Formats: sequence, C-alpha cells, structure tokens
Amino acid sequence: MSKFPIQLPPSPVVKIPKSQVRQLGQTIGWGQEYIDVEKLWKIGTGRGVAIFILDTVDEALHSDLKNRNHPGLNFNATGVPMTKPNPHGTHCAGIAAAENNGVGTVGYAFNAVVGLIRTLLDNGGGEMEWEVEAIYQIINLNLGEIKPDLERERKNISCFRGSKKPYGPLKQAI
Repeated sequence: MSKFPIQLPPSPVVKIPKSQVRQLGQTIGWGQEYIDVEKLWKIGTGRGVAIFILDTVDEALHSDLKNRNHPGLNFNATGVPMTKPNPHGTHCAGIAAAENNGVGTVGYAFNAVVGLIRTLLDNGGGEMEWEVEAIYQIINLNLGEIKPDLERERKNISCFRGSKKPYGPLKQAI
C-alpha cells in the first residue's frame, strides 16, 4: 500500500420509489446559476472537448450520459474489478456533461464527450499512483484511433482528490 492513499467519504444513495418519481423538466444547478452558465453557453457548450473523469465508475450509465460517453475512452487504472458500483464518478460526469435534453439536469459542457476512468475503488479509496498512471494514459491516448471523429477533441481531466502531503509524481504528471 502506498504512503499516499486516497479516501472519499461514502456517497449517500437515496432510492425514490417509482411511484413518487415524476418529470419535473430540466434543472440548472446552483453552481451553474452562480457563474451564469447560460451566458457561457453562448461562447461554447463543450463541442470538440473530451472530458476524462478520474473517479469511481458505475457501468450503468445515467441516461443523461449515455450519448456523451464513448466506451473506447473508459478504462480501469486500478486493476481491481468493480464489485459494487459507486455513483460518485457518475455524479461528477453529470456535472460536467449531462445532456441538454429537457430532463433532469444539464452539464456545464453538455456537448462534450466523456471518458470514465476508474482510479478509485468501490469504497472511494485508492492510490495516487493510479491517478498518475491514468493521467499518462490520457496524455498518450490518440482519440482519432478510437473513433475518427474524435481526432480533434481537446482532452481535459477532472478529478477530485486531496492529500495531506504533496505527491511529486502527481505534480509531475500534471
């Protein structure tokens, strides 16, 4: 085990009975309202951008992400198979790029392509080395080889981490 472990607090999962679910239309989150995201969308909506979410992975993608995700952009940097999916990474991907489809919420970059990279285990724990490896894999990834129309996509990485001490290899990778 590394000297630089990562641990996220457990994500609460709230299950709402189908009888209580109703369509409310699409919402814009408080953070998006705060930065006036509708003004930013006049400049760009994520077209031409590939956002890689380094986090936990839930293979059962939310419907607002299915058209944003390309399976060739997903990989497991931990080497540990998923047993109990953790929705934190899906939550992060939704903030970044949930579809603008009139349902649920909408992401900041709703026209971006999303890659889901497993760098945390089902319990939210992991190793900084997995983050470093994932960053280098993304840097070396040729998007055009995965799908020709992705060749011009700009790569962006999103991760949520913390450490009590600086970790040189991560700083170097960034």
